[in-house]
Formats: sequence, structure tokens, C-alpha cells
Amino acid sequence: MSMYSIERSVKEYLDSQNWKYKHEEEKHRFIFGMKLDCENVDGCMLVVTARDEEDLSCKALYEFKVPENSRPAVTEYITRANYGLFLGNFQMDLNDGELIYQTYAAFYDHRAMQQEVRRVIQVAIHMAERYGQGFYDIINYGVDPAEAVKFFESDDAKGKSMVGGSSGSAASSASSTVSDAPSAPAAGPNEFSDLVVEMTDEQLDAVIAAAQWEKAERFRKAEEERRRREEEERRAAEEAAKKAAPLSLKDKLRRLIGSDDK
Repeated sequence: MSMYSIERSVKEYLDSQNWKYKHEEEKHRFIFGMKLDCENVDGCMLVVTARDEEDLSCKALYEFKVPENSRPAVTEYITRANYGLFLGNFQMDLNDGELIYQTYAAFYDHRAMQQEVRRVIQVAIHMAERYGQGFYDIINYGVDPAEAVKFFESDDAKGKSMVGGSSGSAASSASSTVSDAPSAPAAGPNEFSDLVVEMTDEQLDAVIAAAQWEKAERFRKAEEERRRREEEERRAAEEAAKKAAPLSLKDKLRRLIGSDDK
């Protein structure tokens, strides 16, 4: 299958960075892992897709899902963050908590220079890193979304958690369990231009396969659980019906004499 010109530019850029990636040629997309400089968020998966000769998108998918009870607070966090963003935005699947940052660009002259491709990819990485620790702090420590946006948009954040004694008033807005929570060691420093993929091809294949089939597996398990409950309810109803049914004369005699003879 022939590559779009934009797709070719993406490949040239990724190769120029010496990044490992999986190229799904039939879907015109590239998938690779990326380390993030956050205390508790190790990395994300990047999916760069050439939709046609003119359109390019990049999704940075976090390696965690937002629990249902944290989704209202995370929704406020990404809404406040998105309001001030210029290129791209955060998105969350309210059904399963999948969380991404997506960038997009249109090249109407059918040409995409590596500098433009770099911008689409690096902005997604930068935003995933800049706000990533905030998701962790909201989900695990219950910090206030508005305070989280304010903190992680400051120059002092640099991937550090709001919790841990170094963030002053920001930490005081967290839940009462914060002081007992262990602080994870900070990730090593890195610059965006020096980010490297730390996944082997085999690991990347496993991540991709898991991402593709995760929802289907959840649906399968839910269907199995539903059928199991229905079977249990059916059996319980049958047992209840047997107990409620009047005994025949023959059954009454069996109980009286304690015999199993027919």
C-alpha cells in the first residue's frame, strides 16, 4: 500500500529521532511509547495518523484509565486546562475513563515539512507531560481541579506532585489521607528533544494488542458475568418453586417413612 506524502514525512521525522515505532501501513499510522518526566506518570503511547493527503493527527494516550468516581473532577480539570490551550486539547471517554491529548494539523498544499510534523507530535508529548501529574494527584489525592490547573501551568511544577510538602497551599487542598501517602521518586530529567522510546518491539506489540482488544475483553467479561447471574437467578427460582409447590401424596409418604424407594 502506498504511503501518503504526510505519512512519509512522519516516518522521516521519527527516523531522524532514532525512535522505535510500529508502522501500521494499512491504517497509515505510527504507534510508539514515550517517557514522561512526571513523579507518578511514567509515560504514554503516541498514535500518529495520516488520515489522508491533507490531515494529520497525534494522540497521546495515558497508560491509566480514570476511575468512575474521579471522572467529574477530571472533567473539570481538563475543561479548565483546555480553555487556555492553543493547539490540541484533552479528551476523556466518559464510558471507560480513557484519557488522551490530541493535536491536529491540515496541510492543504499536500506537503508536510518535518518541522510541522515535529510540532504536531511534540506538542502532544509536552501537554501530556505538563498536565499528567495533575491527573494522578486528582485521582489519588483528591486535589482541587482548579488548584491543580493553576499549579501545573506554573513554571515551578515541572512534573512534581502537588502533594509532598513542597507545594505549600496547593497541598492543603488535598484530602486528609495525603500526608500518609508515599512519595514516588522523581523521574530523571530529560528534554523533549532527547526523549527516547524505552519499549522493545515485543513490548510495543503487546501494548498495541492490549489497546485494541481491551474494550472487547471487558464487554466479553461483562457478558459472561451477566449470563452467570441469570443462570444463578434461574436456578434459585427453580429451587424456590420446588419448595413452594405442594407435595404429592407419594412424596409425603416418603418423608414420613424416610424411604427413597419409588
